[in-house]
Amino acid sequence: TTQKSLWSAGPRTAHSWHTTQKSLWSAGPRTAHSWHTTQKSLWSAGPRTAHSWHTTQKSLWSAGPRTAHSWHTTQKSLWSAGPRTAHSWHTTQKSLWSAGPRTAHSWHTTQKSLWSAGPRTAHSWHTTQKSLWSAGPRTAHSWHTTQKSLWSAGPRTAHSWHTTQKSLWSAGPRTAHSWHTTQKSLWSAGPRTAHSWHTTQKSLWSAGPRTAHSWHTTQKSLWSAGPRTAHSWHTTQKSLWSAGPRTAHSWHTTQKSLWSAGPRTAHSWHTTQKSLWSAGPRTAHSWHTTQKSLWSAGPRTAHSWHTTQKSLWSAGPRTAHSWHTTQKSLWSAGPRTAHSWHTTQKSLWSAGPRTAHSWHTTQKSLWSAGPRTAHSWHTTQKSLWSAGPRTAHSWHTTQKSLWSAGPRTAYD
Repeated sequence: TTQKSLWSAGPRTAHSWHTTQKSLWSAGPRTAHSWHTTQKSLWSAGPRTAHSWHTTQKSLWSAGPRTAHSWHTTQKSLWSAGPRTAHSWHTTQKSLWSAGPRTAHSWHTTQKSLWSAGPRTAHSWHTTQKSLWSAGPRTAHSWHTTQKSLWSAGPRTAHSWHTTQKSLWSAGPRTAHSWHTTQKSLWSAGPRTAHSWHTTQKSLWSAGPRTAHSWHTTQKSLWSAGPRTAHSWHTTQKSLWSAGPRTAHSWHTTQKSLWSAGPRTAHSWHTTQKSLWSAGPRTAHSWHTTQKSLWSAGPRTAHSWHTTQKSLWSAGPRTAHSWHTTQKSLWSAGPRTAHSWHTTQKSLWSAGPRTAHSWHTTQKSLWSAGPRTAHSWHTTQKSLWSAGPRTAHSWHTTQKSLWSAGPRTAYD
């Protein structure tokens, strides 16, 4: 039937159709299949769609193979980006054309110049347009109006403004937002406040970039710690100065030396001061007195004491608490008991960490078995030792050999 209708349309039509089939097949079964599928879907969309598509193909080809190739490539990339992108692009083309050939021409020219400036520029421009529009038509309108008024004020003004915006943005969106917000709030506080703030910035900068940077950094860190902290710091500076330049100088010197020892040291010292004071003035006074007496006993004593405290705390607050409690109870039993206990610990440690660990473990297991067991065991050790080191040694050796023979033998 197809052959008949092709021939009745004339030998030229039949020949053209057969030639098309041959060239499709020679391009590979996949191409032929793709083309036939396209024809089917076009026809199923209605004769009008098929006719429109074929007409487009003809006009593209007559404009030259390069135009046709370019158009098909565009269609492919649009579709590969997803049906939604392709739909959006076609809709844009329609609305541009309906706005008149001049608008369409202007838009396409803008796209070309953006792309020739590099894909990154084109991407940046489109992103800006999207974000402006998503912020609402009013924002987009306002932005475009600003661009116009800047340019009318002269290329130099526009350039200066854009450069400022770039440097603010490169410092991060948050910085740009912060700067614009500051400008707004300064102006809303009145022209005098804005003038005063800008004057301060100028005088800081004239004192050198380093001074300006240092001042701004201090203000930022104080504010990021909360308005209350910033207020507190400014109040402290005032009260220190009113107490006399010497007091202020002394306080600032202390802060410098703490910071030069590292931010961690400074933080640790300030935290300690806070926690001591929150525990009450008496505790703070007691702690400072202890530090003085330790130092007067020599830097080595002070260093040793602080090191012990660190290692106890790193073992956990519970260990530190337990150790301090033990020290208190030993001292309350009298200096002699405390001295004896510390001597025992030293001799155990000098015998090796393993011996010390073993002895402490034994003490723990005896105590967990009850005070009576612990007392009995210590009494046995004393009586064995009083009978002479040889007897004690012999008894311990017997215990070892019984245990190595198995718990049952030892029990028997």
